[in-house]
Amino acid sequence: MIKLRLQELLGDRTHYWLEKTTGVEHSVIGNLATQKSQRIDYDTLDKLCDALKCQPGDLFKKEP
Repeated sequence: MIKLRLQELLGDRTHYWLEKTTGVEHSVIGNLATQKSQRIDYDTLDKLCDALKCQPGDLFKKEP
């Protein structure tokens, strides 16, 4: 299973901060953070990487 490491990478920052920084809707961020999303748009991925100063591979981890 692939998991999104959004909460880990956010650290002390909030979903609200991420929403204001990226322009991604709060509901989308919430769904991504709670692993409820089945997909992620390239545009959203790009915005998250810019805000969190990471590469796309840093956002994901594979678990058994």
